Amino acid sequence: MTDYRCRVSEEELAHDHAQVEITSEREWEDAQSRREQFKELLDELTTDTDFMLKRPNWSPDEDDIETLLAIQEELYWYALATKNKERVKK
Repeated sequence: MTDYRCRVSEEELAHDHAQVEITSEREWEDAQSRREQFKELLDELTTDTDFMLKRPNWSPDEDDIETLLAIQEELYWYALATKNKERVKK
C-alpha cells in the first residue's frame, strides 16, 4: 500500500503558523487604522458642518443635501446590516 500523505517538518509547520499570526495581526492593525481614519473623517465632517451652520447667511443647495443623504443612507445600511448580524449571533 502506498502512503500518499504529505509530510511537513516541524520547522515548516512553525513557519506557516508564524506567517498566519503575522497576517492576522497585520489585518487587525489595518482594520484599526481604517477605523481611526473613519473616525477622523467623521469628526472633520461634523466640525465643518457646525462651522457652516453658524453662518446665518449660508444655506445648503440641492447638491449638498443629495450628497449628505447619500452618505447617511450608506451609513444607515451598514449600521442596519451590523445590527442584524449581531442579532443573528445571539
